[in-house]
Amino acid sequence: MNAVNPRRWRALIVLAAAQFMVIMDTSIIGVALPDMQRDLGFSPDALQWVFNAYVIAFGGLMLLGGRLSDLFGARRIFTVVAAHAQTRVVGACRRGRPGSAGPGHSERAHPRVRRAREIP
Repeated sequence: MNAVNPRRWRALIVLAAAQFMVIMDTSIIGVALPDMQRDLGFSPDALQWVFNAYVIAFGGLMLLGGRLSDLFGARRIFTVVAAHAQTRVVGACRRGRPGSAGPGHSERAHPRVRRAREIP
């Protein structure tokens, strides 16, 4: 019969933790919405668009990451994404200096794109 892999529980814990992080990342925008509304002067309708745009982009990038993993292999895609993320972190550390304005909008959005590509 089939031999049971003794590391299956470890794999389940890692997968559950990864899924938890995905859900937390998607739901964390709900925490930022009141501040966005106050600071940027958004109406409640505009806030709904912000949330929808975030979730749709996240889902679309997950589909793209899954398709790329199917075409080129999950390990290869993960390696490329991890190398790209490491390059971005090193670059951010070099740019970071006291008193700077901080990262721009595209740099704050980048971790979400990276997480969406890592999911498959």
